[in-house]
Amino acid sequence: VLEVLDSVCDPEIPTVSIRDLGIVRAVDVCDESGNIQVQVMITPTYSGCPAMQVIEQDIHEALGRAGIDHVAVEQVLYPPWTTDWITDQGRRHLLATGITPPACRACEEGPTETGISCPRCGSDQTSVLSG
Repeated sequence: VLEVLDSVCDPEIPTVSIRDLGIVRAVDVCDESGNIQVQVMITPTYSGCPAMQVIEQDIHEALGRAGIDHVAVEQVLYPPWTTDWITDQGRRHLLATGITPPACRACEEGPTETGISCPRCGSDQTSVLSG
């Protein structure tokens, strides 16, 4: 099931899977008398994200192609999504797309100020031009 979910990409950034973005929070698989039922819990990257309906449909279609017809997708809003949930592979895919992946902050205490690396050359000698 997880391998199938790896093939489901974010509709707004189609080079990154929903698992690599940390949208998939949990997967429960139940096999009752050969009848496989799958429940997938997903968290939107922001409240009201319009892509969630497309992602839910893509999950149903991908698992259906894999022969799993009994699928439930549930949106989980707590805890809210954080960029810390993006996998290392997801960060590499974002960078390859020209999107600078955000730095992880879960292990840091208090206010932090970190530079943003250039997605083209990797330099940390950058400044924010928009606010």
